[in-house]
Amino acid sequence: MLIKKEEYVRLYEEKEQFRKKAELLHDENMDLKAEYEDKIKKSSQRVNTLQGDKRSLQSDLDDLESRLYAANYTKGQLQEKMDEMGKVLNDIQKIVLLPLAELKKQSEQLGLSVTYDHVAKYWCFDGGIADSEDDAYLRAILVHILKEQ
Repeated sequence: MLIKKEEYVRLYEEKEQFRKKAELLHDENMDLKAEYEDKIKKSSQRVNTLQGDKRSLQSDLDDLESRLYAANYTKGQLQEKMDEMGKVLNDIQKIVLLPLAELKKQSEQLGLSVTYDHVAKYWCFDGGIADSEDDAYLRAILVHILKEQ
């Protein structure tokens, strides 16, 4: 089978065009491959970053949950203390409303003493100084109640 020169030249040119197209497609394919590999790499990095963020957020959440538990526990303890202080305040209100004679009587029943000194005024059994006899007896009883609590 003999091929004419024009046919040969045409086939050769077609071959060259196909080769050039193949090279262009290969280059384009390599560019797309590099682009997708870069996107995959960036996506992988983003996934790793998000997983790290998730772990960090979970750690923060765990910390907040433990703080909340501690706050609730502390709130319960504070409520108990407030209840105790409410009882003490009730006792104090009863004493504050008592007249001097009753204060003297209760302090004697508790074995508390108040002495008078012209220089220091009234000395309370707890070592403090009061301005008046009422204050001295009242302070003695209040300190006694608070020490019992």
